[in-house]
Amino acid sequence: MIIQFNMDKMVNGDKKTQDYFTARIDKGLTFYKSNITRIEVHVSDQNGIKEGKSTILCLLEAQLEGRQPITVSCQDGSIELAISGAIERVTSGFINYTWTFKEPLNGTHTGCEFLF
Repeated sequence: MIIQFNMDKMVNGDKKTQDYFTARIDKGLTFYKSNITRIEVHVSDQNGIKEGKSTILCLLEAQLEGRQPITVSCQDGSIELAISGAIERVTSGFINYTWTFKEPLNGTHTGCEFLF
């Protein structure tokens, strides 16, 4: 699983920060690791240089092996909260994808299905 970061110039995107969030994403998506080929993380400050409360947007795209990518976004007051929220949302996207297509992403079935 390759994790690629793209940060705008208003967000601290040094190597230490990227390594920290790479580890957070890796840990948060451990269950689905075998199905993810690439993760792209786009982090930007929506307020830019304006004064006031910072609004950080994290756009996370997970490319699944042999499937369409799942893209989510989360907007919050800090980089950590925005990335954590995006990880939660992409995990929910994996669960919804599994239930919708009744195809387990990691090779094991949870036993949950929608019966419509």
